[in-house]
Parts: sequence; structure tokens; C-alpha cells
Amino acid sequence: MPILFVYGVRLTSKKMDALYNNLRASVEAIPELDLTRDDVSVHFIETMFVGNEKAITVMVEGLFEKLPRTHEVRTRLADRIRDIILEAHKTYVKGAIHVIEVPVKRFDPDKDGFSVHRFDEPSEKKVDEDEVQLISEPGVTIHAKPLDPPRPSSP
Repeated sequence: MPILFVYGVRLTSKKMDALYNNLRASVEAIPELDLTRDDVSVHFIETMFVGNEKAITVMVEGLFEKLPRTHEVRTRLADRIRDIILEAHKTYVKGAIHVIEVPVKRFDPDKDGFSVHRFDEPSEKKVDEDEVQLISEPGVTIHAKPLDPPRPSSP
């Protein structure tokens, strides 16, 4: 479930939607990743350019480290994302940029920690109204009751 943080891209909302969909499709197009576009989150982060440096950076985070996600596969993903950003820049953006950077970080949920809650998944267990359902990893569901609200302190 990779998360793409895109810095340095300013587009209209219609063009941003197209780039968003192309980035998600780029991940899905690499069969070794075994992901669909619904597994990919994309966040566009507004940035200010300082001095002459005008860079577009796409940080790929949260890509679980597992076989066959080798160095070569991660590099292919970085190249594919770079090419999509380059094409979008040529097509939509006026002005020069100096660099497109796409680091792909490995993520090991057993070593690094991970938690997610999917709102579209039906619960297998009937949950009390005051319980919260948490999913700490695929296939594991944890139910927890919320903490009691803090009591007002006495003066």
C-alpha cells in the first residue's frame, strides 16, 4: 500500500486528477508489485521554490518489503513515476524545472510498524456501538472500547 507524496507540482484540479490517476495506474502496471490502483494513495504537497532550485520530488513511502519487490522492481517503479511526471510537466506546466527525483523507500511492517483502517470492509464480528474496530495488518482485526472521557478536576 504505497503512499506517493508529490512535491513541486502545481496544476489545475482537472489536470491534477489526470496526474493522480496516471500515478496510481503506474503502480498497478508493474505486476511484481501485486497492487491495484486502489492500494495506492497520492498526496500533492504545495511547495515554494527557493532560489534557482526548481525540483519535482515524488517520495514513495510504505511499499512493503517482500519478494519479488527487488531493487530492480523498485527502480522500474521510480523510472515509471519519473516518466509520468516528466510527461505531465511537458504537457501542462510552463517554466523550467531542474530535476525530477523519485526515491522509493522500502517498508517492513514487521520491523517498522503499520496500522490501517478501511471503511469499505464489512466487519465479520458484530461490534458494540461503543467499540472501535481497528485493523493493524491485513487479516487481523482488533476491537477496542474507547477510553472513558477525562473527569473534571476538583479545584
